[in-house]
Amino acid sequence: MDFKRYLNFLPAILILNFFLIVYSIVKISEETLFWFYALVLIINLLLIVISICFGYKDLVSGFKKIKKSTWIILIIILLFGFYLRMFVVPHSHHIFFDEDIYLNMAQNIVNEGKACLCNYGNTENCFNCISNKQPYGLPAFYSIFFFLFGVSETVAVNVSIIIATFSILLVFLVSYLIFKEEKLSVYSALVFTLVPIHLRWSVTQALGPLLIFFSLLTILLFLIYLEKRKGFILFAFFCTLAYACQIRPESMLMAVVAASFFIFMDHNIFKTVRDKKFLIALILFFILILPTVEHTDNMKHEDWGASGSKFSKDIIKRNLADNSRFFVENTRFPLIFTIFSIIGLILGLYKYPRKIAPFIIWFLLFFAIFIPFYAGSFNYGKDVRFSLNLYPSVAIFSGLGFYLLNLILLKRFKQKKQFFKLGIHILIMLLILLSFIPFIGLVSNYGEKGWDAKAAHDFAVSEAPNIKNCMVISKVPSMFLVEGVPAMQIFLVSDKEMMMKLHKEYDCVMFYEEYWCINSEVDREGICSNFKMDYKLKTYKSFEIKDKTYTFYTVER
Repeated sequence: MDFKRYLNFLPAILILNFFLIVYSIVKISEETLFWFYALVLIINLLLIVISICFGYKDLVSGFKKIKKSTWIILIIILLFGFYLRMFVVPHSHHIFFDEDIYLNMAQNIVNEGKACLCNYGNTENCFNCISNKQPYGLPAFYSIFFFLFGVSETVAVNVSIIIATFSILLVFLVSYLIFKEEKLSVYSALVFTLVPIHLRWSVTQALGPLLIFFSLLTILLFLIYLEKRKGFILFAFFCTLAYACQIRPESMLMAVVAASFFIFMDHNIFKTVRDKKFLIALILFFILILPTVEHTDNMKHEDWGASGSKFSKDIIKRNLADNSRFFVENTRFPLIFTIFSIIGLILGLYKYPRKIAPFIIWFLLFFAIFIPFYAGSFNYGKDVRFSLNLYPSVAIFSGLGFYLLNLILLKRFKQKKQFFKLGIHILIMLLILLSFIPFIGLVSNYGEKGWDAKAAHDFAVSEAPNIKNCMVISKVPSMFLVEGVPAMQIFLVSDKEMMMKLHKEYDCVMFYEEYWCINSEVDREGICSNFKMDYKLKTYKSFEIKDKTYTFYTVER
């Protein structure tokens, strides 16, 4: 083995170590980090757009050989995927009340130029902004659309659906560049279109769907760079990778996934890693992720909802069993997709080992990271969302499996006529569609999990337009702020002087007794109960569902 070749990695290793030292030394104040974080993320998005625009010709040239008939089929799949997400899946949050928090952070980036969560503010200003534990990639992304179209949950839902639909296209394009087989790519795209959990979460403002989009875009840009070796494509790849790494806490693993693609698929890797363009782009990548590294370091002591240890070996067995059964129990994920994924995986390892290995790594990394996590079971509340970034790999493995079925049928019947080949192609697509039918009920209904939080949220949003020039005091001010209603965290009303101040500034002051005041014993018996005893309240409107009652009160002067 020629060890001298590995010296080519030395510049990249030195750059990595330099930035590790920088990350350990640089400490940014919270207030500075608020605006710096927002600024860097917006610059990151602009760099992605600019570099893609400059590399546009190279981006599209690799797909010119795709037949018109395949494009037509793909467009039908995209329209079908869009239709399911827009008109079949219920448009509702699934993580209450995190999604309201993300949208409020996007609102603050637009209004304040700060990446933070508002605890006290109105439609134009935030008077008390704090850090939130999650990275800010999603809020920064939505802030672009809030700036263009106004702050609205409807805008966010529509953006979510469009992003999820474009992810279908990206699955097709990635699959095509890997295998150069149009039918295989169509099968992969159709499988991804119909994954029930992705369908359900496509309408949400959760972090997972956006991570899928940027992850796929990152890999697509790498594959195009591999063919074209153009600087702008490499630049776009590193900028997109940087953004993908700033969406979820574990999304930094995409850097490992990207490295695996280089290792397994770049036959000139020893030349690539010493290229000046590569090193400059690598430096840019480390600069762009600096705010998230700093933010993550600041949040490392957060409990993340765990009263004890966040990671434990004691729950590995349970989570491993739950998350493995998810793919075979045929209740939330079609068993036929799993079967053909395994077939495709075996075929891939036999025929395309270097091409399939990075996708295996992609799947395993994002599968394994949640196994020791206290809330990492796909059966734990709404934490099935942790399965989302597994679906691109699964869809591509399934596409390989269905393509093998296509080849077997063609060989079995020994027919070379075009209409017969098309007939088999259509039959396999119908098989994929039919496998989805049992899951229509799952994707077209919200379900029982989280119904009470949904009710509390929906009641608040329905009443928001009727609340004129009033300050709403709540445990979740973000959902009111996004709806254009001034709101404030209940714990900030520390004394009656603050209440007098609010009464002077607003026509009325309201208190919303919502989900946490009803369902959390600590809040119900603590801060919410104390507030009701300290102030004279008059019932404004209440909403009762099952055994829960959510109430708006006016706070008397």
